Amino acid sequence: MPVKLKPIHVETVKGYPKAKYRPSLGLIAFLVVFFGLIGAVMLPVYGGGGPSISESCKSYIKQVTLGSIMYAADNDDHFPAHYTFDGPVATAAFAQTIQPYLKNRELLICPEFTRGHRQVKPLEGDSKTMSYVHCTSLMQIIPDFSEGQREFVAKTSTPNLATAAYLRDPLATRSTEDKIESPIYSPHGSKFHVSFLDGHAKTLPADQARKDL
Repeated sequence: MPVKLKPIHVETVKGYPKAKYRPSLGLIAFLVVFFGLIGAVMLPVYGGGGPSISESCKSYIKQVTLGSIMYAADNDDHFPAHYTFDGPVATAAFAQTIQPYLKNRELLICPEFTRGHRQVKPLEGDSKTMSYVHCTSLMQIIPDFSEGQREFVAKTSTPNLATAAYLRDPLATRSTEDKIESPIYSPHGSKFHVSFLDGHAKTLPADQARKDL
């Protein structure tokens, strides 16, 4: 049996009675949820489905770099003294050091390895601990690096932080069951995401990123 809404009050407009009704909160909530679901279904079709894997990767590497900057702010401008080019132990130490400054550990892994092309094989880094790697150009700006020094202090650094590369995509290749294909690029092909010590990140073609590999 249909439920009739009772008018709250009646006012006369040009001699005709006009009833006003107050919509229920249940109806409003239903409409909000209904149109929200419609939007969620249609967004991937008309809105591109959110950021691409490559765009997400660039965002990840930037957030890891910003985490390092926040660590430095808490430690008298000293960046984490662990680098991926020093081996798996140093890589794990960096990941552990930076973890409190990240939203979650997934930011340390390029999404290409978790939800992208299954045939992408990393040739460096660790696709389970931290797939991003430090740029080898850091060896040239860390004082006394060849003598074992690993501390980089931003406030006493010589290079411009905006031009000093920090992290990048790992070298990778796509492989089949019986062979490894060439040439060797990043997980995203012939482009690399590179972050810098001031916190910004760029997408560079392989030939431009080569000096920081």
